[in-house]
Amino acid sequence: MWDLIYNFNIDYEYLTEIPVKSFSSKEEAQKAVQPQCRATLSFHENKPTIKLIIEKKVVYFFDNDVCFNELSQSAKQRVAKGGHLYESDFEKSNVTISELIEKYGEGYILGAGEFLIQEAIMQ
Repeated sequence: MWDLIYNFNIDYEYLTEIPVKSFSSKEEAQKAVQPQCRATLSFHENKPTIKLIIEKKVVYFFDNDVCFNELSQSAKQRVAKGGHLYESDFEKSNVTISELIEKYGEGYILGAGEFLIQEAIMQ
């Protein structure tokens, strides 16, 4: 099995990961990748979501589908003084999609993202 994951940032404050879908082969996962895909803050059936287009279909992801990591306070201070930003500067966040919609607005196009394909870890 191969997992298709969409990673993106939001104003360099949040690193976000959405496990999109699992495929039986790496080739199938590669076919599902949309090169110009953008994540959008949205509502679906009155619930806050992140909307993506996968395999030419609109797919909605809710809070329990998304992993948010937030820039730590110490990293924010360091970056404000011109320091570099590292992946290890982020920590798990409790932010919700609803809070992001409140902050940025419905329809906001989230930061540029990329699809990653990785072999599924069987448990």
